[in-house]
Amino acid sequence: MERMRPPLIRALLFGLILIIGCLHVYANPLDISNFRIYVNDEKVDPGQIIVGPGQQIEIVLKLENLVDQDIEDITITAMIDDIDDGDEIETESDEFDLEPGDTETVRLYLDIPDFVDEDSYELSVSVEAEYEDGNDVAIDDIKQTVDISLERYDVKMDAVFADENLLCDEDGTLTVTVKNIGKKDIDRLQVLVKNEELGIYILSDTIELEREGSSSLDFQFTVPEGIIPGDSQFTIMSSYQGKTDDDPIVAVLKTDCEQKMTMIKAETKVDEVETIILSESKALSESKVTGRMAFDTMDVIDEYKDVFAVSTIIMFTLLVLIFFQITRKK
Repeated sequence: MERMRPPLIRALLFGLILIIGCLHVYANPLDISNFRIYVNDEKVDPGQIIVGPGQQIEIVLKLENLVDQDIEDITITAMIDDIDDGDEIETESDEFDLEPGDTETVRLYLDIPDFVDEDSYELSVSVEAEYEDGNDVAIDDIKQTVDISLERYDVKMDAVFADENLLCDEDGTLTVTVKNIGKKDIDRLQVLVKNEELGIYILSDTIELEREGSSSLDFQFTVPEGIIPGDSQFTIMSSYQGKTDDDPIVAVLKTDCEQKMTMIKAETKVDEVETIILSESKALSESKVTGRMAFDTMDVIDEYKDVFAVSTIIMFTLLVLIFFQITRKK
C-alpha cells in the first residue's frame, strides 16, 4: 500500500480542525465570560455563595456573539427555587440584540427574603435568544449553590417619617419597623432613636419578638426653634438579648426654620393688609349708609310733592279770603 504523502496529511488535519472549530462555534454561539457574584456589593467566589436574610445578590456576566449572523431578543433570567416560603425569587434582564462580534455586560439583582430558612438553594442563570432567521439559540444554564446562613439572634430595621419635611416647632413621627430574622425568639428588645443636633434621645419600652415576627414602633418628637435649615440625621439602634447592634440605620429629616419665620412675617403682613381693608370697608359702608339716608329723604319728598303743592295752594287761598274779609269790614 502506498504511503500517504505529508501534504495530503496536513490538508486532512487542517480540514478536521476547521470542522471541529466550526462545530464548536455553532454549539456555543454566545460566549459567556467574566461571570461574577457579589453579595451586598462584596465580591464572592461563585462556588461559595453564602448569604443572609434581606441581603442582595448581584450577578454579572459578559456575552459575546461568536457567529456571523445577528442574535436577537436576548434575555437573561436569574432564579432561586423554593427560597421564599416555597416560592422562587426571579429577575430578568431587558431584551437586547448582538451583531456578530459584539459584546454586552449584564447585571442582575436578587433580593433574599427577610424571612428564610437556613438551607442550601440552587441559583440558575439561563439565556434565551434566537437567530435572525427565527431559530432558537441553544445555551446551557449556569447553576450555582447558594447557602443561607442565619445568626442565632438578629434583627432588621426600617425607619420612615410620617412627614420628611418639617418646620421649627412642628411635631413629627418616626416609625421604626423591627423584624426578627434570626434563629431564636427575642424576649428583651429595645430601640433607641437619637439626634444630637435636635436634642432628641428616645428609648422604647422593652418588647418581645418571636422568630420571623415583626413590630412597628412610633417615636414622637418636636423640631426645636433656631435650627439651621438642611438635612438632619436620625440614628436608630437596637439592643437585644444583652447586646447592642453594631450596625445602626439612619433616617434623614429636612428642617427649615427660616421658612417658618418667613411664613410668620408673611402672615403678619396679611393681617395688617386685612386690617386696612376692613377699616376702609367700614368707612365705605358708613358712607353708603349716609348716602342712603339722603336718598331716602329725597324719595319721601318726591313721593309727597303733589300733596305739598295742593296744601300750599289751599293755604294761600285761605289767606286771600281772610284778607278780603278784613278789608270789607273796614
